[in-house]
Amino acid sequence: MFYTLQDLRRPYMGEWLSTKPIRSGEEQTLEKPGISAQGAQAVMGWAVFPGSVKYEDGTIWRPQSEGECFHVIWRDPQHPDLPALPPRQIEINPD
Repeated sequence: MFYTLQDLRRPYMGEWLSTKPIRSGEEQTLEKPGISAQGAQAVMGWAVFPGSVKYEDGTIWRPQSEGECFHVIWRDPQHPDLPALPPRQIEINPD
């Protein structure tokens, strides 16, 4: 989640998994409970990137670094695209 342009954080329970095959050129919608409505108002956008892709022949692709293959969905549709993701912020304290 982006709270500001340079503030990228991983949401709680942020992994979205698909067990169904997706053919080339097809799309699949993944649904997952979100954050609270109040918390969502602070989110500027979502960065989506795969942790791995398993192909029909059994081979598995994994990114060499986090965010190697990503797409950002912005709340404001006029927001400019990012050429690279900023470093993800890791929260240490529960405040």
